[in-house]
Amino acid sequence: MLMKPVRLLFFAVIVLALGCALAESDAYSIKAVYLPESCALKAEMEVRYTNVTGESLSQVTFALPANCFRRASALPYDADTLEDAFPWGYAPSGIQLEKVEFDSSPARYSFLQGGDVYFSVNAALAPGETGVFRFEYTLLLGENRAFLGCGDDVRLRLFYPVVCAWQEGEFVTYPQSVCVHDVFAEPSRFSVSLRLPVVYSAACGGTYTRMETADTAVYFFTLEDAGGCSLVLSKRFYEYTGQSDQGTLVSVYGNSRSKCRRALNYTVDALNIYENWFGKAPWNIALAFSSDVLSSASPGLIQLGQDSDELKQTVYRLTAKQFFGLSVCTDPYTDPFLREGVSFYAGLLVVEQAEGEAAFTALLNKTVLPALRYTIPGGLTPDSFLTRFQSVSEFEAVVRLRGAAVMHEMRTLLGRDAFIRALKSFYQSGKGRLNTIEDFVSALNMEYPRGAGSALISYLYTIDEYALFDGDYR
Repeated sequence: MLMKPVRLLFFAVIVLALGCALAESDAYSIKAVYLPESCALKAEMEVRYTNVTGESLSQVTFALPANCFRRASALPYDADTLEDAFPWGYAPSGIQLEKVEFDSSPARYSFLQGGDVYFSVNAALAPGETGVFRFEYTLLLGENRAFLGCGDDVRLRLFYPVVCAWQEGEFVTYPQSVCVHDVFAEPSRFSVSLRLPVVYSAACGGTYTRMETADTAVYFFTLEDAGGCSLVLSKRFYEYTGQSDQGTLVSVYGNSRSKCRRALNYTVDALNIYENWFGKAPWNIALAFSSDVLSSASPGLIQLGQDSDELKQTVYRLTAKQFFGLSVCTDPYTDPFLREGVSFYAGLLVVEQAEGEAAFTALLNKTVLPALRYTIPGGLTPDSFLTRFQSVSEFEAVVRLRGAAVMHEMRTLLGRDAFIRALKSFYQSGKGRLNTIEDFVSALNMEYPRGAGSALISYLYTIDEYALFDGDYR
């Protein structure tokens, strides 16, 4: 694969594209400037929000995940990851709101429960009515290797106010978790204009254009039907590109040419299999080798962090998450299994498809089986709520690995082809909307109407009994 040359575009094209994007409804439109000398982002954001709750609203609640960095006691890292995430020590950072408006008028707002992460903005909206929220803010970035910060690179994940999802008569306000650095948000359209020094490159999913002057670069990104938008910035990126057989563009960014080439090949190989099984990927996909202590997936963007030693399997798993959990939107707090267990097992299936049954079985025994052979206290199951997990390793063992073991049991019950058809049905029927375990059960029942749902529940609650099993998968 060849390095991709920087594309030069006229500034008028950027302005025209941004103006069109701002006219869209139910969308986030962000205009930001990165200031490296102060490790800060100056931003303006408009959110065009339609009240689909069925109730009259007097206020709308937003999340500011960046503000979990304001206090050391609120940092969403456990004992095993905290030191790696803050190798140079902790310093407060976060978002300072400078202007809040609703429908072009100043709006009153207040933070919830004495914290800094959730706030409500006064806004009268009848059912079906649309309003526009506008924010001006400064994001101060800490020097770290966390999901949001600067240092070896700049990680912009959850760098803006997020409209909280509505469930059961209220806006959902979950605490930040040590296991998944995410918020629960409905799929939306994102338009991001980012100005930064010309020596920087930016990685973001979806589609983008770049314009350069002598000392400044302007990026314009768009993402459709996405629950969030993330970027990685660096002065040391090489860029390699390719595409899947169905035309999905893959871009890989990093400071190691050999790792970039490997990651590109792994991603294209995985996409060709996934798209043959499930249909075209929801977005063009960018991968960025990042200094983040934990690898992660956002809509259209995969960050390969410090824990990505097993590069092939990490790429397979996080590419699968573009289909399951991100395009098929799920609640990361109540249904983490639908993201992590399903995606991990899908990555194993790619190995089976590409390298054969022996390689698949060997990897299943190497990765999944050890997590079944020891007792984990607390009665945790793969479908436990995220807030019950106290560490990344506990979450990895129960939700991701034991969840994959549950998927293997379901595959054995249905048969491989029927199981893959069920995953396809789940993906294609669930794109761009909120999905729950009931939707997953419905997809399984289409292939196994004799009780796939009851079998799934049984496996979820009894998979820990493998701790008594002294053998291997065969």
